Amino acid sequence: MANLWDKKDRRRKLSIRDPKQRILICTEGMTEKLYFDAFRMSSAKICSMGYNALKTVEEAVSMKKQLLKMNEGFHQYWVVFDNDDNPPDQIMKAIRLAEANKFFWAFSNPSFEIWYLFHFTR
Repeated sequence: MANLWDKKDRRRKLSIRDPKQRILICTEGMTEKLYFDAFRMSSAKICSMGYNALKTVEEAVSMKKQLLKMNEGFHQYWVVFDNDDNPPDQIMKAIRLAEANKFFWAFSNPSFEIWYLFHFTR
C-alpha cells in the first residue's frame, strides 16, 4: 500500500491535449465545399476556388504562401478536385504541384457528386 503522504503519489496527473489541427481545404467547385461544410469542422477553413484542377492547386499554393507570410499557417493543406472536365495530363500536373508544395490531395472519378451517393446508398 502506498504511503498517503508520499509526495510523488499526491501529485495530480495532468492530461495534455493536443491542440486542434487547423486544416485548409481548397476545392475545385461549390459542390465539394458544401460537402465539407456539412461536417461543421470548426478547425477547418474550406474555400471553393471555382477553377479546373490545375488552376485550383496553383491558387491554393499561392494562398498558402500568403498565409505563411502573414504567420497564419495551417497544420494541413488539402486540395480537392474531380475528373469532370480535366484532361488526364492536367490532373497529373495538379497532383505533382500539390505534392511538391506539401498539399494532401483528394481526387474523385468521374465526379465529386459520387461522394454524396456513397453516403446515401447502401
